[in-house]
Amino acid sequence: MNDNIIYRNVDPEIFWITDFFPLKYYGLFWVSGLILGCYIVQRIYKKDGIPLEQLEQLTG
Repeated sequence: MNDNIIYRNVDPEIFWITDFFPLKYYGLFWVSGLILGCYIVQRIYKKDGIPLEQLEQLTG
């Protein structure tokens, strides 16, 4: 057997919130990406002097 091979067997669940709902790492990364994206877009709007009301019109 080749010892230079890395075997990755990562458990996707970070922990269980209830008996039926596990918190998984890719879901956590997805939500944190959405929050980070909203933060970056808000900073761009503030830097360019665009009112944040126009950003709210994009979401509603």
